[in-house]
Amino acid sequence: MNAGKVAMVVSFVAVMAVSVLAAGKSSAAQGDVTTAVAGQKNVVHHGTWISFETSSAECSVCHAQLYAQWRFAAGSDLKTVGQGTNHAISSTEPVYKALFGAVDPTMQVYCRGCHESGNAWAVADKINDIPAPRTVNVEEGINCLVCHLDGKKIMGSRELQDPIFCASCHSEKSGLTDIYKEWLADYTGGKTCQQCHMEGGSHLFLGYNSPSYVKTAVAISEPVISGTVSAGSPFDIGFTLTNYGAGHSVPGDLLRLLRARVSIVDSSQQEIYSQETVYYKRHPAFGENQADTSVIKAGETKQVGVSGVVIASPGIYTVKIELLQDSNRMISTLSTTAFMGSTYRTIVVQ
Repeated sequence: MNAGKVAMVVSFVAVMAVSVLAAGKSSAAQGDVTTAVAGQKNVVHHGTWISFETSSAECSVCHAQLYAQWRFAAGSDLKTVGQGTNHAISSTEPVYKALFGAVDPTMQVYCRGCHESGNAWAVADKINDIPAPRTVNVEEGINCLVCHLDGKKIMGSRELQDPIFCASCHSEKSGLTDIYKEWLADYTGGKTCQQCHMEGGSHLFLGYNSPSYVKTAVAISEPVISGTVSAGSPFDIGFTLTNYGAGHSVPGDLLRLLRARVSIVDSSQQEIYSQETVYYKRHPAFGENQADTSVIKAGETKQVGVSGVVIASPGIYTVKIELLQDSNRMISTLSTTAFMGSTYRTIVVQ
């Protein structure tokens, strides 16, 4: 990471610190729930003693399929098949580790609150606060006990139906992610987080890392050509992007970029023109005006256009529209790209 991006990280964390500490509700202030029950097997679940020190591997003895989904992304097309779901690798994946190493140590506990969570049930204000971090089985990321143990009993699917539970980490005061608040304000489709991302009780947590799933979020119309399409004459290309499949904005957090790329290739597949329209959330920590944020909200259609396109020579050409989402705009070398779909149109230039 270069010096400029390190400075952005530090600046961003400073903003988080002001927000968190001003409210007097940092993760550390909530206490370490793991320490509070250290060494205690205080819950009996089908004859087995359970505590926050229980590993997810122990849960796999009875819940083998759900464990394999969570731990290895088994049975999915996730880019992290064999490594695990985003929850399973939340404390070990490269982007988190790089950003974590760049922030002030006093604020690392804040990052750990979501990436190495303790008891999510202990979070009283789930829209503004986050869990306290834990000190055992940290390599398991968001493990089984984070969601399924409240300290007194095992919580099942019935207790975990409310989207407010997801807000514990997916809607926190720094502004890094406010998916829950967006879903609550913008989505009118009626589905919950769990119904979309855990359909049928799946523990794959389908989302950005699933190529087939992410393509269902935004529909791309066929490009419309306006003007005279002849060699040397300028013409316009227009199309629409409709967020019909996500119950929240796309892109979904501060670090992601959504790219709508227009390109033209000739009959030999040589690219002769390209232009991108980029959507992303702005934040003062990056020296940006938050009012300039450009995303596609749930149910929203964006009109996109490029004007003054010129093709010099007659021939048959293909106009392509590709929608891509980058996972990390701060550390491009660690960013992964999600292909969200494409469309095209063949044109004849006289």
